[in-house]
Amino acid sequence: MKDIIVNGEAYFYEEQMCTSSPMNINDANELLLLVHKLFNENNLNFMLIFGTLLGAVRDSKLINTDTDIDIVVDIEQEKLLISLIPILEINSIKLFRHTSGYLYSFRYKSCYIDVCIMSKMGFFLCRNRYIRIFHYITPSHLLIGEEKICFLGQSFSVPKNPINLLKFWYGDTWNIPVSGEKFYYEIKIACLFHYLKDFWFYHITLPFSKSWRLFNIFKS
Repeated sequence: MKDIIVNGEAYFYEEQMCTSSPMNINDANELLLLVHKLFNENNLNFMLIFGTLLGAVRDSKLINTDTDIDIVVDIEQEKLLISLIPILEINSIKLFRHTSGYLYSFRYKSCYIDVCIMSKMGFFLCRNRYIRIFHYITPSHLLIGEEKICFLGQSFSVPKNPINLLKFWYGDTWNIPVSGEKFYYEIKIACLFHYLKDFWFYHITLPFSKSWRLFNIFKS
């Protein structure tokens, strides 16, 4: 048994393994709509991300081969999320794993939902340029702000200009379904590549070019 402090008391739950099989779409739709209802009733804001966002934007439905639902909550609302764990359980949405500051996973019938925690990078050079969702790094300009889309007959929040974000996560062919595709970052190395590329530009190339221009101005 695992435990987490909820509203000042220890809450015990049974930790379980995640399945790699495709989720039951009917159960998944029901779960997402129920979470949408409960979170809205308790003023907990969330956005669709990863494969759930991809399906909502590209296909206007959850992806048949996806294994779970993915949403994200800002770290400032993590305590509110924890306080809602008993309410979720009453509605048959049961916590089965958690890593504070990173991830909370809930099971419902045959499927589950990952509630990821979004926070700014801790490293001082990256703090305002990159955001961490679970273990993955994304440039902050792709996640700042939100907009509403109609999905499953309800209004859901998604990152502003979601297509730009989907291109970053899945490449320029994000809108072309791929058989057997994994609907999350394929490997951490891919995230690291994006991170290092942007880090090199913003912290090395750009400052150097500005300094070089200033040097030439003063020199002349």
